[in-house]
Amino acid sequence: IYNIKEKKLNTLLVGRLEEDNGAKIYLGALSKLKEQGIAYNLTVCGDGKFRREFEGYGSVKGFVPSLNKYIDRADFIFASSYLSILEALFRGKKVFSVFQNELKEDYLNLSPISKFISIASDADFLTEQILFAIKNPDITYSKTNLGQRWAARQTWGNVANIYLKLWKS
Repeated sequence: IYNIKEKKLNTLLVGRLEEDNGAKIYLGALSKLKEQGIAYNLTVCGDGKFRREFEGYGSVKGFVPSLNKYIDRADFIFASSYLSILEALFRGKKVFSVFQNELKEDYLNLSPISKFISIASDADFLTEQILFAIKNPDITYSKTNLGQRWAARQTWGNVANIYLKLWKS
């Protein structure tokens, strides 16, 4: 049996540390993981109102000019913005996103990225999704691999063509 408490997860959070970006949900999940004895190293590339709270769980770098080295080191990525999610998928990472209002819910769930990421509206469900990903690496790998292949096809030209088609409708 795989012991999820033996491996320390390298976790990266990307984005503004504000309520509208799901900061409280991410904080709640980090707390629940800690309570359950799940070991993780958290790095945060972002800043905002909840900076101090996140400093209690890991290292807050603030906004950085390049995310490359941070993404490459991460096992899991918390991100709720489209381009951050796309970059994480392109690099073959497991992505967890949250929403706290209907607009963000639609933004995440109605996007093609929804097939390749985990989406939650509260800390309990986010924690469940993280634990599932840890306990089921084969399923997680398959979903992440499909996401990586999809993201590789999302060139600027392809994305621009999608927007042109959308606005011509």
